[in-house]
Amino acid sequence: MTTIALPALILLCVVGLNQGVKNKCKLPIERGNCEIYSRAWGYDNASKTCVPFVYSGCGGNANRFRRRNSEKDPRGKETLTPPLSTSSLCSKIRMRTHPFDLQQTFPQIAMAKLALLPFILFCFASLIQGKNDICKLPIDKGTCGSNIESWAYDASAGRCVRFMYGGCGGNENRFRTMGICKRIAMVKVVLLALTLLWVASLSQGEEDICSLPIEGGQCRGYVKSYGYKSAEDRCVRFVYTGCGGNPNRFKYKINCLRACVKYYKRQKKKKKH
Repeated sequence: MTTIALPALILLCVVGLNQGVKNKCKLPIERGNCEIYSRAWGYDNASKTCVPFVYSGCGGNANRFRRRNSEKDPRGKETLTPPLSTSSLCSKIRMRTHPFDLQQTFPQIAMAKLALLPFILFCFASLIQGKNDICKLPIDKGTCGSNIESWAYDASAGRCVRFMYGGCGGNENRFRTMGICKRIAMVKVVLLALTLLWVASLSQGEEDICSLPIEGGQCRGYVKSYGYKSAEDRCVRFVYTGCGGNPNRFKYKINCLRACVKYYKRQKKKKKH
């Protein structure tokens, strides 16, 4: 899990996000099918520029932005501000280090996993946006009379299906080819599976820590520490010598209690039931 799943998770998230941005810019500009008028910007593939248009308030597609930025990137390309950004989720996540010290409470768990927590939550949130998830949207043929071969994800059938798009209106659950539809759906499924595996690995680490014997180490230092004594179901103080030993070692007693005593109480309740 540590060596394979996490790098794969990062790669899939990056690919999925980049694919979404590229697909947006290839879509035609659509004003939607409601009667609310708001100024918006879209990317015109023919002129290769960002142009203003009037958005009606519903329908349309992802090629729609709140404003056009005047700044350009080093390659001279224009940048657009999307209508909604979920990246702000990461900046809102805060972790308290004391008295609930993550590294002390879960010393056996690789801190790389915990460092990736905001990233994992961001990716997972993008999977469960509910009605904003394009794969959960109903297949909509639109309101015009054209017959454009398109593909959409059928959530009830769990696969991509072909349908004829009318040329205007509709929603974002529409892809030019079956291959694009399958890739978008597969990325979401794999990301969800890897996220669940990552969460499961944290609870497994908690169990392993509490099962280990208390060890003082092999050096000559003197560090007051706490370890979980499973035979007595309590946390006891011991002297850690500074090197060696195992992860059943906590800087604060409260962290030992939270990690192990409560864990074993939960396990006992499960066995009774």
